[in-house]
Amino acid sequence: KAATRNAMLGRVVQCFGEDHSVTQLLLRSGALRAVHALQPLEPMAERLIRCHEFLVSAGWPLGMMAFHSLYKALIARAQAEVKAKSPVSPSWFKLVTDSTNCAYIVEGPDSQTARTGLVITRLMATVALQEMQAE
Repeated sequence: KAATRNAMLGRVVQCFGEDHSVTQLLLRSGALRAVHALQPLEPMAERLIRCHEFLVSAGWPLGMMAFHSLYKALIARAQAEVKAKSPVSPSWFKLVTDSTNCAYIVEGPDSQTARTGLVITRLMATVALQEMQAE
């Protein structure tokens, strides 16, 4: 199933190019599917950050965050990962930070999603600093 999706994405990129809206849609859909499928954190974060950075560099200021409220799903997943005391990789931290920024832009700074994202981002930063100091 995944091989079929990857082959289709490859054909779309060849036919339309990386900047076409169809390609962007497929990249974002794959990212959302990965978050909702609760795939292991590190490989998922690496895959998502590549897609996200590509979209930002292609001229989409929010990258893939605003698509189908991906930012909400990432903040919710981050909240669960913090509770589980999962390790914080740089790519995962960037995704959560960008999700929080998107929540601020889309919903406003007083929204519950933006506030939750800010708390989670600060907590992740504190944990990362503590880990660095312990080393």
